[in-house]
Amino acid sequence: MPTEVRQDVPTLQTFYTNNIGVEATPFDVTLKLGLVHATTPELVTVHDVAKVYLSHEHFKSLVAVLTHVLERLQTPVGPPPTTAGPRAFLG
Repeated sequence: MPTEVRQDVPTLQTFYTNNIGVEATPFDVTLKLGLVHATTPELVTVHDVAKVYLSHEHFKSLVAVLTHVLERLQTPVGPPPTTAGPRAFLG
């Protein structure tokens, strides 16, 4: 397997997100990354800060990597706490 070299481009942007929306079409998957701006019992306002488009194959690889990382994190410390609040939108 070849060695991977990663380099940041000058236009690299960093985002913090505490909300994610997932949309799927027959052609790709879109991750909408957002920040919860305000909440009331009736409404959650989310400001989307970025969209990431992936092929189905790349999305499947991402899920596998995230699952592996989560399993490694849970082993020494136990499962992460769950919080009440907005859940990811699956569209």
